[in-house]
Amino acid sequence: MIFLKFPDEETFLTKAKEAGLTYTHNETGEPQVTLFTHDYSIDVIGTIYTPGEYTRDEETGELVEVVAPVALDGYHINMLGVIPESFQEYVIDTPNTPNRVFAGY
Repeated sequence: MIFLKFPDEETFLTKAKEAGLTYTHNETGEPQVTLFTHDYSIDVIGTIYTPGEYTRDEETGELVEVVAPVALDGYHINMLGVIPESFQEYVIDTPNTPNRVFAGY
């Protein structure tokens, strides 16, 4: 599995288009990323957040935020298969504790 970190979603979409991994949605006309073919599979993670801290209000039972989640830098993608040249500069080392992986990895 390959882990990628783009600066933002726009960069990911631009690089996916450069690699020929997009198509135009029939109904909206918007560009979409082809998430899988016989050559690759893309799992869009997006923005990763630190876990927040919560407690329950003893009187109401409502969940109360103690520490808000914080967005980590980057727009995260996991990928299997052939990595396009336009993605190469965004490949990162395998995280010690990945937030999400493909089944079987």
